[in-house]
Amino acid sequence: MKAFSSLRLFACLAALVAPTAVLAQSPLLSCTGTAVRTYNPGLTLVTRPTDITSEGSIECLPGAPVSSATYFFAIAGLPSDCLLAEPIATGSLTLDWDIGKSSVIPYTRIATRTGGQTVVTFVGTVASGPFAGNIATQVVTYPALDVVSCLLGPGITEVSGVTTFAITQF
Repeated sequence: MKAFSSLRLFACLAALVAPTAVLAQSPLLSCTGTAVRTYNPGLTLVTRPTDITSEGSIECLPGAPVSSATYFFAIAGLPSDCLLAEPIATGSLTLDWDIGKSSVIPYTRIATRTGGQTVVTFVGTVASGPFAGNIATQVVTYPALDVVSCLLGPGITEVSGVTTFAITQF
């Protein structure tokens, strides 16, 4: 059910940035990978401004024009806690490809949190670098947060998750 909700959320967001015909096309690039997200200060049961960074790596399907990339993004002062979804945000994601070039993707980001599990969906158009002008989507899933850690000490300061990344022709 959680995956279905994330897919509906993505479909609604993608409809805002792309014509329906584009959504039906096969991706130019399809990748999977891992992500590490840090929170400063750590997440607790109290909502407070939080600096969030995420970095990770992706491996693309064989035959793609690129094989892999690393990425990074940061959001400063986003109201966050262990229980509620974070507000919609915008920012910029940079992917450093294995071919020595980078793509910059201004994005809209929606995060949902159900039962502690966080699903973050990014949608944007590649502004520069490889795949410029095409639509990029990334969905990152982080496991349910440890409730005890939300109650004690500094809270949750880091989580690891899995990601899917695709670029679709515009």
